[in-house]
Amino acid sequence: MSDGASRSPRPLVVATRRRRPSAGRYQIHALVAEDVRRRLKVFTGRRGLSDCSVIEAALRQYLDQSSDAALIMRRLDRNGRRIDKVRADVEILSEFVSLWARIWFAHTPQIAEAQKSAAQKNAAARYQQFLGYVERRLRGSQRLASDLLGEEPFAEAPAAEAPDAAEET
Repeated sequence: MSDGASRSPRPLVVATRRRRPSAGRYQIHALVAEDVRRRLKVFTGRRGLSDCSVIEAALRQYLDQSSDAALIMRRLDRNGRRIDKVRADVEILSEFVSLWARIWFAHTPQIAEAQKSAAQKNAAARYQQFLGYVERRLRGSQRLASDLLGEEPFAEAPAAEAPDAAEET
């Protein structure tokens, strides 16, 4: 019996230790569809990640609403508010131009044919002055919307003045 043939084969028993979750971590048992499980296994296999880390990251992202879609939606909402503000500014400007044209036509007499040449030269010089004024205005911080509405045209929220700045003016 020294050859070992007479011994009955023993079942192979492997001692396993149950790992306890680390402090502050809890085990959750969730049931998922077969196709989701298959996709998870393929994803974790390609990336070399554990199922647990992927599921935890996905839950965090879902609960924090920090996914790309949520970020895009917040940016789209912000852009929508800005577009609404631009639309209101365009409406103000169109009313302004319309009113200005009505007043100009009402208060400017027609020019006689003999005076048109001199009027055209004068108009060209006045137009250049006007363009210079517009250029200076655009370089500065003063805008028509701030004159009319008392607010900065591209500000998200009304800016509060610092106490020092209020005293200096």
